[in-house]
Amino acid sequence: MQERLFDRIGIPRARWDWLTGAHVRDHKYLYPTIPDAYTYLDPPYEIGGIPVRSAPGWVVISASDLARFGHLNATRGMWRGEQIIEAEWLRGHGGGNKSGASGESEYFTALGVVTTVGIEHQHSVEAGSFLPAAVFAGPVRADPM
Repeated sequence: MQERLFDRIGIPRARWDWLTGAHVRDHKYLYPTIPDAYTYLDPPYEIGGIPVRSAPGWVVISASDLARFGHLNATRGMWRGEQIIEAEWLRGHGGGNKSGASGESEYFTALGVVTTVGIEHQHSVEAGSFLPAAVFAGPVRADPM
C-alpha cells in the first residue's frame, strides 16, 4: 500500500500509522460513546504472529494528508495527471450509506469519522449526505498544490 498509493500521493511512511485490532480492543477510549462498538472486532488479532489490521479503518493520519485522499476521490483517482486508482473502483466507495458521495454504495465506507455528539443540527436523524454533490464531483484542480 505504501508503494502503490501513499508514496504516489506524497505521504511518506513516517507520517501515518495503522492501528491493530488488538490495540483498538485494548483502548476503549477510541469509541467511548458508541454502545457495543467493540463486538465487531472478531478475533484473531494475530495470524501467524503478524498483527491483523482492520481493512476499513483505524488509520492514524494528519488532516492535510487525509485531504490528499479527498482530492484523489474528487478527481476520480487522478493524481498529477496519472490514474492512481480506477474511477470505477472509487464509484462505490466514496461515502456509503447511500450518501451519493461519488456513487451509491450499499456498504458503509468513509474517508473520515466526525462526531456531532452534543451538537444539535438539522441532519442529526437523516441517513443521507448533507454535503452537496459538487463537493465530490468538482470542479477540482487536476494537480494538487
